[in-house]
Amino acid sequence: MKLRLMPLAQRQVAKERREWRLRRDYIDIFDDELAEVLRFILRSPQAGGRARRTGREYIYRLGMRKTQLHVYYRFDAVEVVVLRVWPMRKRRPPRL
Repeated sequence: MKLRLMPLAQRQVAKERREWRLRRDYIDIFDDELAEVLRFILRSPQAGGRARRTGREYIYRLGMRKTQLHVYYRFDAVEVVVLRVWPMRKRRPPRL
């Protein structure tokens, strides 16, 4: 199965990476946790919770506990598409 990050997700990852690299004691925490979550999603994409239904497909969400972020994604038999990386602290979910 392939992994693809949408352009907005790529920008959000870059922003979070910059912010986490400013914290000396936690420089690699974001990259490590993101890599771990993406590997898990590729192995078991249906393991995430259903966040929303759009038409005939579901959008799933999986949390990153250490960094307090959610990864929103969809998948089919061929690929996993990451739509957003979104802070858990925000009260509203992202527009998907």
